[in-house]
Amino acid sequence: MVILFISFVLAQNYPLSITEIMYDLPGKDDNYEWIEVKNVSSQNLFLKSGKSGWRLFDGSNHLFKNDLEINV
Repeated sequence: MVILFISFVLAQNYPLSITEIMYDLPGKDDNYEWIEVKNVSSQNLFLKSGKSGWRLFDGSNHLFKNDLEINV
């Protein structure tokens, strides 16, 4: 419920939308977690990497290793 609300609010204000999330399931499944994002704007988006860029946080920071371009 909370994730859906956050996605709805972000979709109204930002050009990047989270469309799917695969969270950490119980058991030995390292590195199978992922998210799917969609560029909902009319232009390409550039996500900066490193400490001052985009990150995912699940109790620890996961920084993007490379800058990322998300096409329309």
